Amino acid sequence: MIGAASPLGNGFTRALGTEALGSAGHPATLIEQTRKNKANASWWRGRLAACQDDLARAEWALALWAVADGQVIDELFDELTRVVDQIPFRL
Repeated sequence: MIGAASPLGNGFTRALGTEALGSAGHPATLIEQTRKNKANASWWRGRLAACQDDLARAEWALALWAVADGQVIDELFDELTRVVDQIPFRL
């Protein structure tokens, strides 16, 4: 998440066959895809649908908050609130 939120340039080698978030998630793909889609609310919704467990949904919420543009966060605020409210205190 820190790498994706950083204003520094790309510093990753994408792992083929991986996704940004969800069961096929990989940190390098997370950096690439969250930066590329920071202004795309429908992409973020699609990635949330791929998050099938509490840890993946927590990662989605953190990535959204750290990387997405403000208007995307505003548009997805209800989903973000729901996800955060459902995350157990201990993962």
